Amino acid sequence: MPYVNDFARRFAGSAAVELTRLRLGLVTVGSTGDVSPILALSRGLQRAGHEVRVVAPSWFEATARGLGIDFRPLRDFDPQALLQSERGRAAFAIRNPVRAWRAFGAIAEPEARSVLDDAVTACEGVDAVGFSGLGMFPGLVAAAALRVPYFAAHLVPIGTTADFPSALLPQRPAWLPGYNRASHALARWLVWRTFAPLASRARPGGHGSSPFPSWAAMLAGARVSLFGISPAVLPPPETWASWSRFTGYWFLDRSGPWQPPPELLDFLARGPPPVVVGFGSMSGRQPARTTEVVLEALGRAGVRGIILSGWGGLESGGLPSSVMSLASAPHEWLFPRAAAAVHHGGAGTTASAVRAGVPSVVVPFAFDQPFWGARLRKLGVAPEPIPERRLTPTRLGAAIRVAVGDARMRRTAQALGERIRAEDGVGVAVKEIELALRRRPPP
Repeated sequence: MPYVNDFARRFAGSAAVELTRLRLGLVTVGSTGDVSPILALSRGLQRAGHEVRVVAPSWFEATARGLGIDFRPLRDFDPQALLQSERGRAAFAIRNPVRAWRAFGAIAEPEARSVLDDAVTACEGVDAVGFSGLGMFPGLVAAAALRVPYFAAHLVPIGTTADFPSALLPQRPAWLPGYNRASHALARWLVWRTFAPLASRARPGGHGSSPFPSWAAMLAGARVSLFGISPAVLPPPETWASWSRFTGYWFLDRSGPWQPPPELLDFLARGPPPVVVGFGSMSGRQPARTTEVVLEALGRAGVRGIILSGWGGLESGGLPSSVMSLASAPHEWLFPRAAAAVHHGGAGTTASAVRAGVPSVVVPFAFDQPFWGARLRKLGVAPEPIPERRLTPTRLGAAIRVAVGDARMRRTAQALGERIRAEDGVGVAVKEIELALRRRPPP
């Protein structure tokens, strides 16, 4: 199967897709916060009359098929097992960004070949390939192998600007002159240096130079770059190209009402709104200790709590009567019934919290989480983020008291939620994809 190196040359001159009904493959990897928005985008494309295949870890197959989405699994890639492994937790503990990315690349390498194989096979027969996050690399390989156009559907801002620092690097040096713009260049270098050679070594067709000549060539070859981000949360930089569009968030709401367990309804009815605590797929190296900190902090703040154990493995036993535990619950149902949300700052959870109109307390672990924590603080809907390595009952308890007790913060959160609920991120994204694929690109 042929692979090409020059994406920009190959696809910039390709013909527009002259079809009313598009056949699309959407490739993504990661946890629930990475995959759920792509499922939401897929449903929107299907409602618009297009045929969509989602290519993602097999963990999400039941959810996708339950929503009527054609799902093609990345069979050997299990993000939950990776994140909960000793190597995965150790990688999260690395503070040096270069070493951390290198560690995650080493963890991903054994499954890289099967991931690329599955992506290419799953996308056979499509008119175009879309990708999100680190799904960029299998998505690019599939587009090159099949010689079809591609587009980006990201959940974090990727580009160069002086307006804000890179979402993938530390946020505190943002006050330094020139840091913001330089941080984007460094982040691109880290991601490309880690995963492009890995994809090149693992791709079908043998070894050789990277099939991705540069980040700039990848951007030049994309028909459109969409960002599932609300402009109310992060205004798009004016200097970004017209084909980079912040559409609003892509929310995967259930097609029917979720039925909460009776014990949850009883707990909510017994007292004031609780603080919901959940760190998604994050846990750190000592999830039992993290649970102890959370319980003590809730007690210090004098509030009731609901702990979402999630993939991170927060403990669910030995809880006081003022706290209950759930494995999971739809954020769109639970967060509006909460006094505040304590979370890791993942893009998906952050979106759900701001849409619900409740204050947040962000405990970032890694990746883009410090970025969103800093952003929510700047918007006035969260206190200062507490990095996971600095999490203590005193700090977390004080932050919870602010989030619950600050009337101005609550009003700001409610107003922001109203703005986001008025957006139609999926609808905007669907129209942008249709326009991008149906028009003939410049020669």
